[in-house]
Amino acid sequence: MFSNKSSHKKLYHIGTRVTIEDFNHQPNNPLISLNIYGQEPFKIATIEQGSDDIIWGKCQQLPRWPQQEITTEQQLLSTRLQVMFNKYPDLDKLHHQQEFDNLSWLCQRWLEILPLPTQEKQTLLNHPDCLHACDYLMSKIYTQH
Repeated sequence: MFSNKSSHKKLYHIGTRVTIEDFNHQPNNPLISLNIYGQEPFKIATIEQGSDDIIWGKCQQLPRWPQQEITTEQQLLSTRLQVMFNKYPDLDKLHHQQEFDNLSWLCQRWLEILPLPTQEKQTLLNHPDCLHACDYLMSKIYTQH
């Protein structure tokens, strides 16, 4: 994750190794559309920038959040995500394997799509399980309505 605010450029230390599954480039358009698949989380241990302005670093793999069944109260995260997937079919198509009964999977999907400040996402992702993220997301749901 990278913050590109002119007053505060920052490369964050937690990320996800991905595989590029497909890409699309339209003529006369400088942008490339990528379909990626997240493999595993990592934490950047060291960062260097070469004379060619390419940034590279050494990473250590982080453990995945363990699967966790949702409780009745947490069902709201599942229900609302299913509504979101139904409303936006392109979002639904991104996830080959959907685990609406797995709290870890639900929290990760919400963190992907919500426009949260990067620092907040980084803090939540830095925990060994999804419980902090779940509490945070549930508080957002309840304070919004």
